Amino acid sequence: MEGDDEGWLKPPEQKKKEAREEKRKEKVKTDQNRPRNKTLNRAIKITAKEGKTYADILTEMKRAVYPKDHNTIVKKIRTQKQDLLIVLGKEGNTSSFNNALVKAAGESATLIPKTLVEIRDIDETVSANEVAAAIGRVLDTPTEQISNYCRLHTGFASTQTATVLLPTDLASQLLKNDKSKIKIGWVNRQIREKQQVTRCFKSLDFGHISTKCPGPDRRNTCYKCGQTGHQIKDCQQDTQMCHMQG
Repeated sequence: MEGDDEGWLKPPEQKKKEAREEKRKEKVKTDQNRPRNKTLNRAIKITAKEGKTYADILTEMKRAVYPKDHNTIVKKIRTQKQDLLIVLGKEGNTSSFNNALVKAAGESATLIPKTLVEIRDIDETVSANEVAAAIGRVLDTPTEQISNYCRLHTGFASTQTATVLLPTDLASQLLKNDKSKIKIGWVNRQIREKQQVTRCFKSLDFGHISTKCPGPDRRNTCYKCGQTGHQIKDCQQDTQMCHMQG
């Protein structure tokens, strides 16, 4: 066929690969045009002092501090290598909440606010320990203190993305380092604060959460394409940004 002399000669595997790549590019283009509420994931690390248990410390904090007074949402509370980690939502006054917890804990614990940073496009041969070691060299901090909070995730085109939870003061220091770049393996990579999109599970709109939603209830619609009659696991539509009207 004229104009398609090469297409019919391509192996089926190559055609499928090219189709997947085209679909990925369209998704990236859609994501770039999507309105975003860029806020940070935050956490507070609690280290108990001798003779105190985390149960005792949490009990005292819960008696004295109420997250809603600081417009803050606590997403989870978990232990991490002998420390207690309070993971916060992406809204609210983290500093005010942290100060209230410090006051409630008194002398029984040390509290350190933390910030999540990410490094993208790391080649697939790099390990989490290598990322932690590179950060440790920049911050003059032992690798093991960073590796406990460093995770690698698979990205596009055989690359990886590292997410690292650091004390907020060290994260700020790292982001100011040499135009926010760090050498991972052979290549200098960009460091940035980990940013998330806030999306309401009730109205499917962006910029707020369901507890503060002023919009209509669309929980019976597909979270991916915005249409009714199916759920996201059964969705056959291409990912798109739907401009919904209330």
